[in-house]
Amino acid sequence: MSITPSAPPTSPATKPPCATAEPKGKEGESPRETSSAEPQKTVPDAISEAALLADKSSLQLIAWMFSFLRPVKRYAVISCTVLICWISIDILTTRQMGRAVDQMKQIHFKQSAPPVGFWQWIASPADADAAALRRAILALSGLVLLNAVLRYLRETANTRLSMTMVYYLREAVYDKIQRVGFAFHDRVSTGQLINRALTDLQNVRTFIQTAVLTTLEIVLVVGGYIALILSRNPWVALLSLVPLPF
Repeated sequence: MSITPSAPPTSPATKPPCATAEPKGKEGESPRETSSAEPQKTVPDAISEAALLADKSSLQLIAWMFSFLRPVKRYAVISCTVLICWISIDILTTRQMGRAVDQMKQIHFKQSAPPVGFWQWIASPADADAAALRRAILALSGLVLLNAVLRYLRETANTRLSMTMVYYLREAVYDKIQRVGFAFHDRVSTGQLINRALTDLQNVRTFIQTAVLTTLEIVLVVGGYIALILSRNPWVALLSLVPLPF
């Protein structure tokens, strides 16, 4: 007579796992725990990304903006050269104007008056004072004409530099937009892209042009006129340095 062994009773502690049990996530976590932990991980990531952008120093941002000058180096050199020539002629014009005024004062305070009319006197080759004043006025007229031509060339060169730099800026932005993924276009709206392509690029262009040309103009004008005043009267030059922020 064979005895069939009976199955051991199943206790609640050894109950087999149910088929509808929740699958385990990574490291034994349930999906609910994983989903609840994901936002807690993304918040520090977003903060770290913002901190990384904030850690960019001003010098790094300025160097990045000045990198757009590389394609337009030739136009930048031309604009700076024309600016230097224009400021030099402007200072020489002021100096020549002072010489002409000094010559007029010297003639005015003389005791003897010319016996002929003004036009006959100014055109007379015999009078030394008239010849000196005539040369001073001709030199002043030539400098004023050259100053006007250089001013026109300066504005033309600045505009050419500005528009060419904007072209390369927009080209770089367009090339970057073509290479980003679809997730970028899901986050950024069309209006923001248009704002980047128009307003922000114009601000970058204005900053670069101001930093290069306007700064150079201020330095040359202040330094040139102080040197001019110093050549005339050192004490007046020292007084002109008082308002400057040192």
